[in-house]
Amino acid sequence: MTHGDESYQHKQIIDIGNQDLTLNIETINPKVDGRVIDGEGKPKANQVVLFKPIDININITGVHELDRLNYMFTTAGADGKFSMGRITPGRYLVGISPSLQEIKFQPITEIEVKQGQDINNLEVRIPESSSE
Repeated sequence: MTHGDESYQHKQIIDIGNQDLTLNIETINPKVDGRVIDGEGKPKANQVVLFKPIDININITGVHELDRLNYMFTTAGADGKFSMGRITPGRYLVGISPSLQEIKFQPITEIEVKQGQDINNLEVRIPESSSE
């Protein structure tokens, strides 16, 4: 198992009578890389980038005060760049929040993550009214 490239390998030997059956299974979970920018295209540092599942069957629950559990998140660096690894395939609303202490999810765009396909250079552009 390696965490750096988000690749996971599992080997299992199953006894089926007189023979052994060896299964090698490798799962590569997609990742999303991008940057947060303002209305003028300038990088926005330290923004929380949230991924809210739209219609996939993943076990993320929570309501009201536990609402933050409905999201997967990462934080943009000083250059506005972010990376979200090991994301479950499906459709997501991608948005921003100024902090995790009080999530104020502002949806920006919708993406579809497919098994084995990374999304690179996603631009999360903060609308003018939000970039202060």
